[in-house]
Amino acid sequence: NRLLQIILLQEDSIIMFLTVAVSVIVSVIFCANSADGTAFSVGFKTSQTVAAGSTVVYDQVYLNDGNGYNTDTGVFKATKGGIYVFYFVALNVYGYQFLLDLYKNEYYMISAYSQPSAYNSAGHQLSLRLIKGDRVYIKARILSYLLGRPQEVYSTFTGYWIAA
Repeated sequence: NRLLQIILLQEDSIIMFLTVAVSVIVSVIFCANSADGTAFSVGFKTSQTVAAGSTVVYDQVYLNDGNGYNTDTGVFKATKGGIYVFYFVALNVYGYQFLLDLYKNEYYMISAYSQPSAYNSAGHQLSLRLIKGDRVYIKARILSYLLGRPQEVYSTFTGYWIAA
């Protein structure tokens, strides 16, 4: 039983790593296709406990072209209008849960939930039409425990502009 848990954890780690890698690559590609591209991809390398109602603040910046993501507040602010794609994913601390919501300004859009049993990951993707100045951010609906380690980044938030 323990061996099976270790194997499943390794599979989850590989899947999460690939998910993060693909989201960063896609962000770079879309941003490179625009002369004045806006794209960001952030995460964290340590586990985080996020209080209910609090914005998730990602401290590891992989990409922030256009400087729309604010590392102090955790909020992305559209630097220009158009269609954007957003993606977020997280892995829970073993035995704990999370419920994360993506907001556009003050309006709820989508959620990702992890059950408190074992390790579980969840994420969501959404395209939104934004006007310059619109804000997009991730907020914890309940007390949320998000896993992160220096060499194992599981929780990321990515957004990029794709069209006017």
